[in-house]
Amino acid sequence: MAGNASAKLNTWKEIARFLGRDERTARRWEATRGLPVRRAPGADRSTVYAYAREVEAWLERSDAVTASEPLPAKDPQWPSRRRVTARTLWSVAAAAAVVGLGDVFYLEAGRGHGQPAMRTPPTPHRPAPELYLQGLYAWHTRTPAGLSDAITDFSEVILRDPNYAPAYVGLADCYDLMPEFGGMTPAQAYPQAKVAAMRAIALDDRLAGAHRALAFADFWWSRDVASSRREFERALSLDPSAALTHHWYANTLAMTGDFPNAIAQIEEAERLDPSTTAIRVDKALLLFHAGRAAEAISSLRAIEAVQPDFAPTHSYLSTIYLSQGDDSAAIDEMTAAARLAGGPGALQVAAAAAAGYRLGGHAGMARAILSEQSAQFRGGLYSPYFLARSYASIDADRSIALLRQSLARGEPAIMGLRVDPSLRPLHGDPRFAALVLAAHLPPL
Repeated sequence: MAGNASAKLNTWKEIARFLGRDERTARRWEATRGLPVRRAPGADRSTVYAYAREVEAWLERSDAVTASEPLPAKDPQWPSRRRVTARTLWSVAAAAAVVGLGDVFYLEAGRGHGQPAMRTPPTPHRPAPELYLQGLYAWHTRTPAGLSDAITDFSEVILRDPNYAPAYVGLADCYDLMPEFGGMTPAQAYPQAKVAAMRAIALDDRLAGAHRALAFADFWWSRDVASSRREFERALSLDPSAALTHHWYANTLAMTGDFPNAIAQIEEAERLDPSTTAIRVDKALLLFHAGRAAEAISSLRAIEAVQPDFAPTHSYLSTIYLSQGDDSAAIDEMTAAARLAGGPGALQVAAAAAAGYRLGGHAGMARAILSEQSAQFRGGLYSPYFLARSYASIDADRSIALLRQSLARGEPAIMGLRVDPSLRPLHGDPRFAALVLAAHLPPL
């Protein structure tokens, strides 16, 4: 079969090998980008085949592969194929094109000009397809594999029924979480989240989840604080019992310094869903930012005792301990968070902190952390925002320059600028005040 463009590819494994991708990606491309996969009449859906010449033709089209997912190096056992210089193609847009995205882009254009959005009539409520329910389950795992599976499931639902609005909400929720849990960059994920959410709203303006997903992307990506707040309020007016909406809204309110409303929202989320650990740990962090550190530590320790494998608990405790000068405890929690979250970069920073502290106390720890972070930054592996936090107390000029770089890159972390305790040494600097305003956050 090698070298034969007319060959028949008889399994997902062979199709994926021809593409130079894994099977999951091949399945997703069938659902979202029209990869030409065939099924014999009456056969099980998992029994597939494809013709190499048809796949080659699909690859040659400029819209087959996105710029964010370029083709890998050629497999020498397969025919040479041209690397596609692709237009940006959002996964959901491929399916949404069936019904047209004109009203979606009108929504986006009209948002900034105070014009009412034109929407299509709401879609009738129908029983949820099994694939949709499967996607919801996968989304709740908050893992890279789970989110990828959920995107595949929701995309296939849309391919079968382009007017099924809840599936667009599911896609939007997936892409909202991909930067944190799934390994996508914000620039790859958030625009897709916005398109999917706006498509859902265009199909059915009554879907609270669509407004929530749009609010999330508006805040963390577009930095449109006013629009985000409107969308969260709209979502809550449609479904005040949605704990996730209260939770996400609380986090954005806290970033603006509105702690009374943020705490009210997170407490309502906890009341509605007391078993979700993410709500409880985020509540503790909000209490810390509001000046209630003792309560925050007590809550996080209680969570840590019963669920020691939840990485954010350790990360938040490390932040709090560092702000209080408890370096030893901070390093322990930093190390635990790095081990649980994975990734060599975080482990290397934690190891450097521990070694520096043993040799030189607090000053040695600070120097070691800064040295390791700077090395990773030079290698393109570390965020300018988080490096700026380490410079804030020792080199204001360098810290401000890095924060400007973070803002220019569109890093979501920049939205924590106003309340981040590590950046308090900069609060009297007019350049920092200008950065707060440039991020569209309320002035200090």
